[in-house]
Parts: sequence; C-alpha cells; structure tokens
Amino acid sequence: MLFIAFACFTFVAVLAERVPIDEKLGTFLGTLERYAPNPNDVVFLLDESGSIGAARFEHVKLFTELIVRRLPVSSEHTRVAIVTFATEPRTHVNYIRDSLGNNMCTLLRSIKDIDYAAAWTHTKEAMIEARNILRSARLNSTKIIILLTDGQSNDGHNPVSVAKELKNNGVIIFSVGVADVNVEEVKDVATSLDHMYILSDFSYIETVNKHLINDTVEVSWDYTKDTSLCNTYCDSGTDCCDNNAKCYCGTKGGQYECVCNAGHFGSGHKHQCHLCPKGTYKSDASKQPCTPCPENFTTSAEGSSSFSDCICLNGYRRHGNFCKLIECAKLSPPDGGVLVPSRCEATYGMKCTFKCSEGFCPYSCNATELQNTNDFPWHHLPTQSRECLETGKWSGVDFHCEKVRCPILEHPSKGSHNCSGQDFTFGTTCQFRCDKGYELLGSESRTCLSNSSWTGNPSKCREIYCEPLKTNNLLFVKPMKCSKENMPYRFICQYYCAKGYNLTSPTNADGINECLADKKWSQTGHKISCKDISYPNIKCPESISVNTDLGRPTAMVEWMLPNATDNIHVSTVKIKQPPGITKPPYLFPINTTKVVYEATDVSGLKSTCSFSVTVYDKEPPKVLYCPSDIEVYHDKNELIPVIWKEPEFEDNSGKYSLFNNKKSGSEFSWTDKTISNIVYYNATDPSGNTAVCKFVVKVKPYSCPYYNPPANGVLTCDTWADGRLCSVFCHEGYEFVGNKNVHKLYMC
Repeated sequence: MLFIAFACFTFVAVLAERVPIDEKLGTFLGTLERYAPNPNDVVFLLDESGSIGAARFEHVKLFTELIVRRLPVSSEHTRVAIVTFATEPRTHVNYIRDSLGNNMCTLLRSIKDIDYAAAWTHTKEAMIEARNILRSARLNSTKIIILLTDGQSNDGHNPVSVAKELKNNGVIIFSVGVADVNVEEVKDVATSLDHMYILSDFSYIETVNKHLINDTVEVSWDYTKDTSLCNTYCDSGTDCCDNNAKCYCGTKGGQYECVCNAGHFGSGHKHQCHLCPKGTYKSDASKQPCTPCPENFTTSAEGSSSFSDCICLNGYRRHGNFCKLIECAKLSPPDGGVLVPSRCEATYGMKCTFKCSEGFCPYSCNATELQNTNDFPWHHLPTQSRECLETGKWSGVDFHCEKVRCPILEHPSKGSHNCSGQDFTFGTTCQFRCDKGYELLGSESRTCLSNSSWTGNPSKCREIYCEPLKTNNLLFVKPMKCSKENMPYRFICQYYCAKGYNLTSPTNADGINECLADKKWSQTGHKISCKDISYPNIKCPESISVNTDLGRPTAMVEWMLPNATDNIHVSTVKIKQPPGITKPPYLFPINTTKVVYEATDVSGLKSTCSFSVTVYDKEPPKVLYCPSDIEVYHDKNELIPVIWKEPEFEDNSGKYSLFNNKKSGSEFSWTDKTISNIVYYNATDPSGNTAVCKFVVKVKPYSCPYYNPPANGVLTCDTWADGRLCSVFCHEGYEFVGNKNVHKLYMC
C-alpha cells in the first residue's frame, strides 16, 4: 500500500508539469490521496436533479471518473458504491456489498452507463442512503462519502444534519459543488475546507481527465477470466496474450491489458513475456520489470517469482535479507610468530600464512640441525598457506611456532639454579648459586640461545675455607689447629686468655669465631684482646683498742703498714678512708674508726683491706662547782621560790648531758621534810661516765617566844601543823587586870 501511495503523488507532480493544476483542485486531490494507501469503502452521491441539467450531469460523471482514478479500486483496496439522487436515490454500483468480480474496469463502464433522471433535489435522502450502504463496509476500512451537487436541496431535504451525524461517527465527507452552487451547503457538509471543491470550469476537467488516462501507471491489477476483454491488442483479434500472461484490469486506469505472470516480464502480448534474468525475481503479475535481488544475492535459475528464490553468491552467507561475506574465525598470530600479511582478512577466499620469530621454528624444531647451520628456519615462510573456505573454516592445520629448546641444565652439586622457565626454551636464563660454605666456579648466569646452546661455562661449587686465626703470648685459640691451618665453612674456633686474664671484645665476649661463606671469620674486623682480671692482694693489721690520753678526747695510735702483692705490679697503696689520714701515727677520736687501705695495680684493678681503731673514754666528767645545803626561813607555811647558783661541770670529751630534778627558782615550803628537799644534778659524757652534784634545800618557820602564865592564871599551848596555839585563863576568882581585851586563842 505504501508503494501505491507513492505512485499517486508522483503522478500529480508529473501531471502538474503538463497541465496547470488549479490550487484548490490540487488541495482537494491531495487531501483525497492521503486516504489512497488505506482500505477504503467509498460512496459517491451524484446530483441528477433538474437544477443540474443533462449536459452538466455528464461533466459530473466525468469528474467522478477523475476522482475514482485517484483511488486503486479493487476488492482488496478501495471498494466503491455509486448513488444518483433527485427525488429518490438510485444505487447503480455497490462494490462495498458485492466486490467479487468487480474492479476499476467494470466501475468505469458502469459510470458511463448511468442515465440522467432530472427531478427534485432531495440530498438528505441520498445521504441517508449512503449511511445505509456503509453499514456493510469492512471493519478496518476508512468510510468516505463523496458528494457532487449544486447544493440546492429542496426545503426539508437539507443534508447538513445527517452529514454532521456521519462525521461524528468517523465518516469522511468530500463535497464538490457544480453549476449554480449554494456554497454554504456544500461547505457545511464537508469534513473541512480541504475536503471541498467548487467545479466551475468543465472543459478544464475534461483536459485533466484525458491526461490522467494517458499517464496512468498501474501499480496493481485485478484478474479477469474473460480473456476476450484483452483481444484488442493483436491483429488476429483473438488469444492476444502471451502463454505466460493473463488478462487483467488496471486498478487505477481501468483498462484491460495483458500482464505477464510472476517470474516473467514484458508487455504481456503474444511472445512478449520473458523469464526474469538470473539474479532477479517478480513476485506477482504486473507491468513492472523484474526486481533485482539485493547486493551479493543471485538466483539458482531464471524465472524466479519470489524474493525467497534469492540466494547468496558463492562465498556469502544469508543473514535475514542480507548476504554477508563468509567469515572464518579470525586468525591470531602464533606465539613467537606473526601473520603474513599482518592484517590477514578472515573472509572467504583469503589466504594467510605465518612466519616465526627468532628462536621459534614452524611447527617443530630439530636441535641437532639448529646447532649445525646458519640457515635458521625462522628465515623462511612455511610451504603451505591457509585459505578461508566457503564452509567458514580455514584449510590446513593451525599455525604453530615451537620455541627452540636447549639441553637440560642440571644444578651443580652443593648448589642450585633458578631459571626463568622450567622448559629451558630460547631466552631462558638460569642463575647459579652455591650452598653456604661453597663458592661458584664457572658462569653465574647462562642463557639459552636460538641455536639451542647455552652461553657461558659449566658451573660447579667448591668448598670454602677461612685462613688461620692470629694469637699472642696472652691470647690463645682452641682447638690449636685453628691458628695453624685453613678451616672449612661453619667450623667453630674459640679464643681464650691466659690465667688471670679475660677476653674483651665489643661484640664477642665468648671468643667464638665461625668460618663464614665469604671466607671470613664471623668476628673479622672486631678487636679482641685479653684483659687483666687479677686484683691486688692486700693485708691490713689487726684492729686496735686504746683509752684516751688523760684529759684529752683522743688517743695517739701507731700501726703496722699493710702488705700488698699483684700478678703484675702494685702501683700504689694508700689510705682510702677516713680522709686526711696518710700514715701512722694518728690521733683518733673517741669512738671506733674504720681505716681502709686501697691497693691499685698497673691494670687499674683495685683491692681494699681495713682494720678498726677503737678509742675508749673512761674519764667521768669533773664537778667544778656544786652548791652547799640551803636553809631558808619563812613566816608562813606556803611555797616560795628558792634561788641558787647552777652547778658547773667539764669533761675531757668536751660533751656531756645534764639531768637535774630541780632548777634554781623552784618552789619549796617549810613543811617539806622528805627527799623532795634534795636537789641533784647528774652530768653524763657520751661514754656514759657520770658525775653528781647533790644538796638539800630546807624552808623553816621562825621560832615563837615563850611567855610565862599570868599570875593567878594558867597558860595552855598545843602544837599544830602550822605552829602553836595557846589560850590564857585566870584562876577562879580572878580576872585579867585592867579589863584588857584578852583573846581566847593565840596562834604562832
């Protein structure tokens, strides 16, 4: 259908070059052509009322024919019904209901045969008739009404209301005004202004229609069994179509013609249908040439009638509607080689080979030949190439470059090797090393060459020895052979010193040396020597005990000098403590003094000895002054302070401590008659020697005078704690003289 629509628009363009197309007519026809590709059911309503007239009615039929030619009429595409109307509608053609055997040819003939009635203009009834006819239309078709009228409908028969209903139900209405047109009615009926045309120049329509008939290019055909309809194309007037042709009606032009069958091309006339050439096909009866198969397609024979007959050319494979050049799997360069050419195309018919790089042989290597030639295989291409076959496979065997191998290298005894590969192929490098205690002789590194031989010399391992260790008159080594012979790797020797000496080293206090893999002793470079460890022997005299010199806090002491010896030599003997003593005799204070002597030998080693000097103080302190006993009188029996001069002492040590029970100013009373009246001062020196000063303090009451009893009287006295109490009495019959005031009690 898309192809048909394209052909219609092309026609308008061609026609426009020959006949000037009225702009409104072009718009009208262009609008109509938009529906051409679709399945359509079209009802033509032709006004045959008296206002049209017979002459104009012929032009109406002619314009109808022009419009019909814009649509491909067939049972598959556009089905047409033609109704004329005046007072009553008359249906002349109804292909919508009866499509079988009807086509453009029968339709055009039917249009020519329509007669003219002339009566009233009942357009509404015609529109209703069209609605009834469209009820038989196909469900998937576009429903179209094409009205050709002067728009002069009689009162009560205006079609606008029915047209509005139809348009609301999806019916497309074209309206064409003819004769004395009522433009408003024609416009109101049409779907849009583009669906409307006013026909005024009838001669112009004749010209357009004539050119349309001559220039129509058919795009589809309707078969007719009546072959006599095509007998106008030969002189004999019978059997004019070729044996490979049939009689068809063109769905656009409405002409009967001989049309070649599928798989054939030509005019269709007798002897004018030919087989489609190889590589082309024609799938139906048409006047079109055979269609070429797509690029890289062909057909197996002439006369192909379907695209499915198109097959791919040799070397191509079909992918949908395309033929793609057969491709083989892309060849990759073999390991150790390159493709020739380097960009080897993996498509049908292409040939490729390969070349191996240095150190690689095509397919396999022969070590003996490689070692005895200068013409190496990687200088040549293989004798056979590979070709991409129509099966999509490559001919021959897969490309392969074998890497050159060298003889297997064994690791040396007491050693090992580390190789960059385990298969000893070209480029493999082996590094050799010996176990600890062994040194490598020969090549440290060997590489496999392209001629299957190794670089360098054979490698072996030899045991390592260290030179004898050095000794002197103090420094020895064990076993003794360590100082006389070369010692093997890992052998251990130990330095030691003469008696009285110790090894000294910042890193090797135990003196052990081990022979290392670098042929050096483990302590090479570190100083080792013997250090004197024998301290001097010194003996001091026995400890000494003496008393202080009389009246002095010290004693002058003499002693024997100590005796000092050493394994080398004693350099000094001196008193280390107490400070200040250098030699005997020496005044030592009261107490025990430790005397320490220190002997130092030439190595700086020091020893000490000591003895004690004890000075005893057996002299007690001396009493320089001690008060005599003290008597003090007081008139009352109460505590009073008593003052005395403090006692004085001295001691040969110059130190003493004083303890006293009373001090000057202490209080006493005359009633004290106990030990508390005794005052004592004790002076004790640091050695415990003591001196005592003791005296008594007595406080006494004054003595009361004695009075004789009065004459003719009596005196009675009594002693009490604080003194005496006396009372005076006159004998009976006497009284004191002079009426003196005599106290009853007198107290002293």
